[in-house]
Amino acid sequence: MTGWPASAPVLDVLARVLRLDDDERGYLFQLAGKTIARTRGRGRQKVQPQLQRVLDDLTATPAIVQGRRGDVLAWNALAAALVTDFSRVPEKHRNYPRLIFTDPALRTLYADWEASARLAVAQLRMEAAKYPEDPRLIELVGELSLRDKQFAQWWGDHKVAGRTVGTKTLDHPVVGELVLDWDTLTASTDPDQHLTVWTAAPGSPTHERLRILSSWAAEQHLSASQPVS
Repeated sequence: MTGWPASAPVLDVLARVLRLDDDERGYLFQLAGKTIARTRGRGRQKVQPQLQRVLDDLTATPAIVQGRRGDVLAWNALAAALVTDFSRVPEKHRNYPRLIFTDPALRTLYADWEASARLAVAQLRMEAAKYPEDPRLIELVGELSLRDKQFAQWWGDHKVAGRTVGTKTLDHPVVGELVLDWDTLTASTDPDQHLTVWTAAPGSPTHERLRILSSWAAEQHLSASQPVS
């Protein structure tokens, strides 16, 4: 059935009439040799309940959930202590690439800020390739291009990167140098939601400093995000 001469709009109508789920709809488009119309770029995301439960259970490991465009959907208390108190950031500005370029504290937090910023731009461009008509993404890129010449330059390089794994060195104002491995897990219930965790080898200086940071966060009453009802 490859090359079946039905247009994408006709396939959309057919999928709705047949009440196909996302997987069935994708298979229908694949059979017809069509590119599936992407609709995930619209609407407001809420953290998946499964990811929220993981965050609630992670008390000794910094972790956040990012959605489309790098929007920060949820976090735990240790992530707030490690990066920034996300609860104090207006929700419409709670976006990781935006924070990297606009929050002076993050510029000093990353030992190699430029490498982290370039990666954020490359990941954002990957998002733009998936959802080129996302109005919030277009607005974000326009804002950052006007505010920061480096962002505009790196955006023009057309480099892309996925959310995978890596190592970052942070100069934390409370506990000093942290060398953290980061890993990203994608939610099967929403591929546009990613859980990022920062870890250190047991017994390492960073592992001990994370424990100290966790105690400090408790004293400061830094809070984790709560599920959106």
